[in-house]
Amino acid sequence: MVTKVKNQKKVTVKATHTLEQVSLIPTLREVERIADFLIAEMKFDELLLKENASVTFVIQTQGKRSCYGSYTPNIWTTKDGKKSCEIQISAEHLARPVIQITATIAHELQHKMNNLKGISDTSNNGTYHNGKWLDSVKDMLIMSEKTKKNGHGITVGFTPIFEALVIGELRPDDNAFTLVREIVEAKKKTKSPTKMIKWTCECGVNVRCAVELNAICQECDSQFVKDDTTK
Repeated sequence: MVTKVKNQKKVTVKATHTLEQVSLIPTLREVERIADFLIAEMKFDELLLKENASVTFVIQTQGKRSCYGSYTPNIWTTKDGKKSCEIQISAEHLARPVIQITATIAHELQHKMNNLKGISDTSNNGTYHNGKWLDSVKDMLIMSEKTKKNGHGITVGFTPIFEALVIGELRPDDNAFTLVREIVEAKKKTKSPTKMIKWTCECGVNVRCAVELNAICQECDSQFVKDDTTK
């Protein structure tokens, strides 16, 4: 509904067409609610308050890497100059069971805590999770699996006791995770066909060039001819 003023009289124009908007706001709100629960239950409150730390959650594409989530320190800045880290939840993997998404959020929060403690828990541009990462989650609630590429970085879930707490008290809302971004395959670069033409003489000397060749071999005095057997 749009109201216009014309000659001091109000004229109301009714909109005839609207664009359907499919919002990620419900998903983001549920991610933040889950994070609040995890921060409290994983005993992160005290450290967050002590360091005056803040977290900004985003839901966006995984990009070139296939990952469920990622953590980037101090990538956001408020107008008053306060820094905030980013925890990204990959939009391509929102169709997973909600308990797995919850585990991903816990995984990235653990990175935040390690960062505040000065613990360098990854290498290889954040891909490989080292022994310090494993030590940081041993007594926590995250269960990790080791692979050659990711180290101890594959989160497979929670300890049974904490999973029961998540399901029983937190009760993550499946209905908040109904919108999923398609995985866009990277375009494969195709090699352009060569413009070079192969020419050969009677003694077997080969020459390649991109134009018509009018030349005689100095070894056998024969004319170079186009070799149609090779492209």
